[in-house]
Amino acid sequence: MNFSPNQPPTLGMFGLAAPFPVVPPIASADWSLELDSTAGGAQGAGFGQVVQGIADIQQCIQIILTTPPGSDPFRPDFACDLFRFLDRPLTRALPAIVGAAAAALAK
Repeated sequence: MNFSPNQPPTLGMFGLAAPFPVVPPIASADWSLELDSTAGGAQGAGFGQVVQGIADIQQCIQIILTTPPGSDPFRPDFACDLFRFLDRPLTRALPAIVGAAAAALAK
């Protein structure tokens, strides 16, 4: 079989009558399960439901900021040490809190 730019190959050249099935592209594959048991009004109504979009991002940020360092042995950098600022004066702790949160979210 010879191919040229003027005559591209077709399925018929290979003995195929119908085109191959085309798989549509995935529009969005990012989702998580709801971890807040108080969401949705009733107790436990939101737990286990799928969250997407902004709700998913908010949940991920909450998880990162509330995970203590060393609590996830497989991801040692997945944490934020905000708990060390609990008893400090807010005027002195606020810049450190912002820095720690920004560093944790950047990782």
